[in-house]
Amino acid sequence: MKVARIPLAVCFLAVLAGLAMHALAAPPGAPAVIADPWIAKLDVAVDGDILANLQDDLDKAAARTIVDLSKLDNDNVITMAGYRQFAKYFAQVDRATTEQKATMRWLLHQPHLLPKLLTAVEPRDTPERLLNLLGGLVPQVETGQKGTLDSLPDLTTALLVVWDKPHGQRETAAVASLPHVVHLFNYFAHSKALRFGPNDLPWELAIYVVDIHASEEDIAWANNQYAHRGNLPLVYFDVPYDTDAYLTGKPKRISQNPYTLANILRFGGVCVDQAYFAAEVNKVFGVPATVCDGASGAGEVGHAWIGTLQVAGRRAVWDFNTARYPEDMFWSGQVHDPQTREIISDADVSLSAELQFSSPAQRLASRALVSLADLVDDPHRPALLEKAIDLSHGNRAAWEALANLGADQKLSKAQIDIAGVAVAQFARQQYPEFACQTLMRMITGASPVDHVKALDKTATLFADRPDLIARIRILQGDLLHKDGKDADAFATYSDVLAHELKAGPIILDAMRRVDGLLREQRDLRRLSAIYKTVWNSMPKPSVSAYVLGTPWYQLGSSYAALLEEMGDHNGAQNIRGMLSSFIPQ
Repeated sequence: MKVARIPLAVCFLAVLAGLAMHALAAPPGAPAVIADPWIAKLDVAVDGDILANLQDDLDKAAARTIVDLSKLDNDNVITMAGYRQFAKYFAQVDRATTEQKATMRWLLHQPHLLPKLLTAVEPRDTPERLLNLLGGLVPQVETGQKGTLDSLPDLTTALLVVWDKPHGQRETAAVASLPHVVHLFNYFAHSKALRFGPNDLPWELAIYVVDIHASEEDIAWANNQYAHRGNLPLVYFDVPYDTDAYLTGKPKRISQNPYTLANILRFGGVCVDQAYFAAEVNKVFGVPATVCDGASGAGEVGHAWIGTLQVAGRRAVWDFNTARYPEDMFWSGQVHDPQTREIISDADVSLSAELQFSSPAQRLASRALVSLADLVDDPHRPALLEKAIDLSHGNRAAWEALANLGADQKLSKAQIDIAGVAVAQFARQQYPEFACQTLMRMITGASPVDHVKALDKTATLFADRPDLIARIRILQGDLLHKDGKDADAFATYSDVLAHELKAGPIILDAMRRVDGLLREQRDLRRLSAIYKTVWNSMPKPSVSAYVLGTPWYQLGSSYAALLEEMGDHNGAQNIRGMLSSFIPQ
């Protein structure tokens, strides 16, 4: 049922009559006088549960701020995007409680936190949970420290969008306890041991700090243990590798003890434990860090390492190599986004480094523009997104929205060419993985024939990255196979096998597809010959406890299984003997 609109004059009368009461009821930090008319309207709408009634007027007012992209008033764009998102987001709350309404009114009076938080929230950030968390945080933090949360909007935003939802296997089904979030805020707001202070990181990077799972005891232990340690990523290798557990399947020694940082260091673990330990220690000192999971194309073996944000002068980069075994260097990295809990690539994370030394005002204006993109029709949306990218090159949401327009066939060929040039010029050198995946996404809306041709053009941009070229070729082969051109698909996969033997698990991707094609043709003899050639040509690993996770071992195991299937038991035994010789006794 549609709720009747309240006349504007009545709204203002209600505001004037209720100002004194709101000033008394509002949490600490809220001003006693409301100067902005939109705040007055939103304030009344919160009380009357009629935020949805303001949506049309807010849409029109926000749309007026983006009529001429060449003459944007960034402050106005940010303000109206914040108000519009406030009404749109919190209108989802069904029958807000008195406490939730008080929190909304308090947030309306936080000029720095409001637009930052409201342009940061994603669909998984449910407004009820966020309000409950913020409502509990305000009195705990603001008492006697007026404006603390608003003075640290990036830290506050990061905490809210990370901890407003369940947080992984080590957590119960409940949302994180309020005392834990209060402790994290106080720690990161006041600790003198941080390598990045509470105002040093944009919230998009701070989420990789505040998603820390370490207990208060663990945090204190890490401060005592590593306060003076340089090159913090290398603590990954401080954890002894539990070789017996890896090779024999015995229970890990750490599994029989409380899972604390001190115990992980004492009893050791496998790569996932090393990665957890290193990431948590880095976060204790305010260094953005994330655990990466890598798996083969066949999905048979998992690996874990970490990436950390490193700064040199005015240059920030994500380092995914320091805390990583050499054998894993070509494994594709997957990361769990601390905010959305979705799996993203290490390339997506890498781009966020661009935000560290960008203008805070331009970063916020860029996100505001993306939040307003739905107000623009399809033909004009690319220009708006390109403007958002110009303001903040590290705004992944803007790049993704632009690529999705291409995938949804909402970009003309000329627009795709222009966008492709922009991607190549900006990201090809500094963020090649991100550039490659963005370009590949942008052209997925083309016909199979045009798609294959466009991928040929894309491949020429990455001549120095055989792993990326191999990824492109495999996609081309998949398109050709889907189009019924199996001979061309086979040739494309074979090209990867002939030239990209150092590209790690990508070889397994190509070989799995060749295996499927030749099995469809029941040509196991030819398949066996290809396995033999490829496996014997691949670089052999060193004898180590990690050999089972190398592409060479994976492919050899598949080769041996094929020989067994063909009845060549001696050949299979010889292959397995070779594989076993690389495993420490």
